Amino acid sequence: MPTAATVIDYRRRINRVMLHVDRHLDRRCRLHDLADVACFSPFHFNRVFETCMGETPHRYVHRKRMERAGFLLLTDRRRIIDIALDVGYETASAFCKGFKTFSGRSPRRFRDTVPTHWFKKTNRPFHPAAHRRNRSGPRLTARIRTLPPLMVVYRENRGIVNGSFLETGLRSFRRLTASLVENGLDSGVQAYVGIYPFRFFSLEDLTALSYTGAVVDDRFPVPSHMATVVLPGGRYAVFSHHGPYAFLMQTWNAIYLKWLPWSGNTLRDAPPFETYLSAESPADPLQASAWVFIPIH
Repeated sequence: MPTAATVIDYRRRINRVMLHVDRHLDRRCRLHDLADVACFSPFHFNRVFETCMGETPHRYVHRKRMERAGFLLLTDRRRIIDIALDVGYETASAFCKGFKTFSGRSPRRFRDTVPTHWFKKTNRPFHPAAHRRNRSGPRLTARIRTLPPLMVVYRENRGIVNGSFLETGLRSFRRLTASLVENGLDSGVQAYVGIYPFRFFSLEDLTALSYTGAVVDDRFPVPSHMATVVLPGGRYAVFSHHGPYAFLMQTWNAIYLKWLPWSGNTLRDAPPFETYLSAESPADPLQASAWVFIPIH
């Protein structure tokens, strides 16, 4: 059984590969090239990647290309061949065939019929209808909880840096906690949360929207000048994440690709979120813990 230090090292290498893929979607991403980025043999890399991410490297690259293509089709009026070249296809016909196989619609029909706001929502994962149910590696265990509506005092953030919301999130949490203290709300905080209402299409997207907030006991009146939002009550599948926050993206990926397809659950129209024990990152990243809440029917 690998030690905690080995697992952290493996996950750090997988993060490196995720960034490499994101920056090179317009080029060939061959298995041995990705293995070199991670400093693994191709065989070992394939197994480690699938265990961490819930899908093989090949499927991951293909899905990221299709997601980027879907975003461009809805937000960029360039010709389909130009979008095909942006996501690594050499001909429009090969791209159209691949996109239709993946999404069930041709690129032109997708552009004409899919609402942009629907596609951008986090609770609408863009996965192939016949995605293979992956049970390899450690099985993800969800705890199903029914929550009441949660009132959250929040700050809006923009930007994802090096594949993580960590940098912008910690900066925002420092400002939020100062504001909570200033307004006498710090003793009423029940949990700190990160809310992700929209999907992002690049691991270095400086416009990616997220919210950092605090669930505040309703016995503490919140001043009108502070922004608040109510997270909908209802059923949530809850997953624990232990270790550096920088690897939370891998946990999210595995949830959507490894747990959701065979769980029998469907996503509810509510934003997913994370909760943390503290607004600060622990001095020892190995001691960090977070919980991911996925809204389900």
